[in-house]
Amino acid sequence: MNDVLTNILLSILTMDTIRSVIAMLGWVKPESKFAWIIYGRYDRNILEAALKDLGYSKERRISVIEDLKTAAKKNASLTGINNNNAAVQLLILLSKYTENFSKTPIQYGGSTLTNSSYYIDTMEISHSKKDLDLMAAIMLCLIQSNLKNKPEVVLVPKGGNPLFAQAVASNLNANLIVVKSNADKSKITTTDKNSIDLFKINYEGSWSVLKKEKFLKTVVLDCNTSGGSQLIDIITGTNWMIDNSNGQINLKSPQQAFVLFRADRQGEQIDDRFTGINSKLIRYFDLDESTKKMLYQLKEQCQNEDRLPDYYIDSDREKAEAIIAKLKQNNKYYYK
Repeated sequence: MNDVLTNILLSILTMDTIRSVIAMLGWVKPESKFAWIIYGRYDRNILEAALKDLGYSKERRISVIEDLKTAAKKNASLTGINNNNAAVQLLILLSKYTENFSKTPIQYGGSTLTNSSYYIDTMEISHSKKDLDLMAAIMLCLIQSNLKNKPEVVLVPKGGNPLFAQAVASNLNANLIVVKSNADKSKITTTDKNSIDLFKINYEGSWSVLKKEKFLKTVVLDCNTSGGSQLIDIITGTNWMIDNSNGQINLKSPQQAFVLFRADRQGEQIDDRFTGINSKLIRYFDLDESTKKMLYQLKEQCQNEDRLPDYYIDSDREKAEAIIAKLKQNNKYYYK
């Protein structure tokens, strides 16, 4: 090898080493305009090679990569939610929809009623496109931090928050199934334990699942819970349907139920109830009267300033972080 060629190769290796060090230190953001000079197009090349191995044509490979890029940019620009700020963003969003009933305390819940002076109207959040996108992105962070593989089927109580579940399922590209509760008057029953019609009618949106050849990863999801009765009913009912379907229902037993938060801590230990049915309730935190009061006080202060709670205002973010500190102190914060 002559000296000229040796010098050229050494120069290239030196430049590559410098690029690697800069990339490792994070001095240049990957999303910046000229980041490709530092990071190259390694990820794109790996993805394109994988698609080629799977038999995709060149045109189809380009289309898939561009679709992924568009989806990624859309999700990031719409919400600004990431794993580091999700819990704080959630608290600020909830404060915006917290109502005060201190003069006439309310009751809510299923088999066990809960008394409270505050109500967080997550159903109303689902009717605001912007806030629904935020809430769905926050749930996606919770799911992704707890599951290695994304769910392929999402079950939601019909008496829960189907609009929210639909937004989450759409982002996951998963099948959404809305499940009728035992109290729903439209729920059908039969003496035939093996009747697949029970599943088709009581699990709305399930017909396409019956055509699947593989067993699908399944989770239960809602915006929040109090005593967990609806979620537990879905899990036990779904397990019964799977066991009595003669292999026609290709769902894996739901072993995780995801909610953003638990609305109170009254009554029995909710985690023990889920453990008893071989499942787990996963959420960001449990609220109580004192933390719900803090949420309302944040909203009240913003109202006095003629504005809405906003993550990008320092004082609002600091108040949300104070709530997280209190939740952690009382062992009511679970997000990792």
